[in-house]
Amino acid sequence: MKKRFVLFMLFAAVILLSEVSFSADILGCPNGILKGTIWPRFSLKMYDASEKWNKVTEEMGDISEGAGVQSQKKKSFDFRLGYGLLKNLDIGLNLKYGMVETEKKKSPTDPIKEFTQEGLTDLWFSGKYMFIDTSSDGFFEYLKLSFGISYAIALNTEDEALIAGLTPGVDQSQSGLLIHGGLGGLCEYAGHLLYHYKGTAPEVQGFGRSGQDIPDSMNYMFKIEKGVFDYLGIGVAATGFFGVQEDLSLVDASGESLKPYCHNIMLMLEIFPFKYTNYEKRKFFLMLNLPYAVRTTVSPDYSVNFGIMYSI
Repeated sequence: MKKRFVLFMLFAAVILLSEVSFSADILGCPNGILKGTIWPRFSLKMYDASEKWNKVTEEMGDISEGAGVQSQKKKSFDFRLGYGLLKNLDIGLNLKYGMVETEKKKSPTDPIKEFTQEGLTDLWFSGKYMFIDTSSDGFFEYLKLSFGISYAIALNTEDEALIAGLTPGVDQSQSGLLIHGGLGGLCEYAGHLLYHYKGTAPEVQGFGRSGQDIPDSMNYMFKIEKGVFDYLGIGVAATGFFGVQEDLSLVDASGESLKPYCHNIMLMLEIFPFKYTNYEKRKFFLMLNLPYAVRTTVSPDYSVNFGIMYSI
């Protein structure tokens, strides 16, 4: 019976993910994974870019104005398989698949060219070590602090994929701290602070980032969450990134390169079919990211994330 239900959950996830997509976190839950536990997770992200950087006005503007990208719709599927190797050490891998439809033109008077690409983009390997795991009877119920590290192998470096914006075509890595804790039965909190290394883009004719060093960034998230009923949880978070290097594709009116950033408010809804207190990692989740301060080459008004996970 249990095996049948697991297969049903996985099958349902595949059906749901065939329409929209999400790229979830690489290092997994900061709460850790119990030793010997297998934790598959399907997740998705979907967005429709509505703005792009305008170097003349030095602010984000309508994506259809001027030259360059005129529209971009992107979906990215993510499958993560985590495993609790030890009591305080878990490992995982992420396989990502993307779909993108992009329209561009070289100058305001040129005709629009369409680019459509899809395929596997990255394979991530990760590990996370929990070096603090404490609990008490006071207001600060528990605290878990981990260090995580991950590395991605680029699976698609085709010229067409890079020009369309499907993938940057570079190996990447992330490393940093993850935290999870509880506050006197009122709520729980979780977060991370990660350095994201992105490498140098391949040299491709017609690719805006050809041969450029893609700027590294600091990625952050801090979330407050609470189980409001046995089967339902809600959360709100501040999340985003800020560049630690200038982006050669992001310049001001004088031609000086700028550091990118993106700051969002994230709203979250979780559904626990088997009650939150018993099976925190067996759930559906839906997230809405709302950017409020952005300086990037392109950006959506919002992005939608959906996922399903089931610990075994």
